[in-house]
Amino acid sequence: MTPLDELPLFADLSPVTRARLSAGSALRHFPAGATLFRAGDAVTGLYVVLSGRVRVVRSRDGRQSVVHTEGAGGTLAEVPLFAGGGLPATAIADVDARCLHIPKELLTQVMRDDPDVAQLFLRRLALRVRQVVDRLDSLSTQSVTGRLATLLLVRSHGAADRPFSLGMTQAAAAEELGTVREVLVRAIASLRREGLIAPAGRGQFVIRNVEALRRRASE
Repeated sequence: MTPLDELPLFADLSPVTRARLSAGSALRHFPAGATLFRAGDAVTGLYVVLSGRVRVVRSRDGRQSVVHTEGAGGTLAEVPLFAGGGLPATAIADVDARCLHIPKELLTQVMRDDPDVAQLFLRRLALRVRQVVDRLDSLSTQSVTGRLATLLLVRSHGAADRPFSLGMTQAAAAEELGTVREVLVRAIASLRREGLIAPAGRGQFVIRNVEALRRRASE
């Protein structure tokens, strides 16, 4: 059994290819808040998230914005690996994360020998572009309160009166929503005043009116 065998992303690769990728790679552990790599660093290989969650962020004028977030089975650093140049963003462990670092040279060799690997990452890059486009659409068309409502529905799985958390700090949630913490706090307060959500203690919330929150998510 290799670290890649249980990840759906790699299920279509042959056992030989998965074993080859795993054997030449390094398991790395990153505690919450640790930096995997920084924008501008030279790319050394591809990261596969085995467990935990990693945020990829860009900084501008002292403000951070989330480009994408990856959980188990997600991959990081593909763009400079194939396009060249330095890493365009910084990756930070949101919670404790275990990753497999596949060296650039190994991945290049394996792709030459097994075209299925190249097809896998072509699909992965295409999905990443679609996700970024969807994110840009959300940032340009939804209000902060609307984006927060969407996040709350996702975190709660759309269930009413069941405690749940944002799964991250308010600062991290603000970055995820493309805003700042102060604005996020005001949006949370607004939804509470409207009776759509309520605090449930220890940083948790409950949804009081799922349909009304869905309407807010469309704003």
